[in-house]
Amino acid sequence: MHFSLTEGQGDYDLELVLEHQHGERILGIWKGKASLRTPMVVHEQPIFVNLRMGLIGQCWVKLANGELIAQRWLSILRRAEKPS
Repeated sequence: MHFSLTEGQGDYDLELVLEHQHGERILGIWKGKASLRTPMVVHEQPIFVNLRMGLIGQCWVKLANGELIAQRWLSILRRAEKPS
C-alpha cells in the first residue's frame, strides 16, 4: 500500500485503519511518523500489510481520526478452497 501526504508542516504521528463499508472500524493496520518541512513538501509513504481477516466486503483505508486517504475501496474476498 502507498499513500502521499501533502500541504502539511511539522511532525505527525499517524495510524491507518480499515473501515468496513457499513461503517464499523475493523482494525489498525499501521502506525508511523511523518515529517513535512513545509506545505510544499510531499511525503511518500509505502507500507507493507499482511492481514488475515474473517470479514468479507468492501473497506476504506482511513486515518484513525476518520479522514479518508484512499480513493478506491479495498475489497476483501473469501479465499477459494483448494480442490481435494
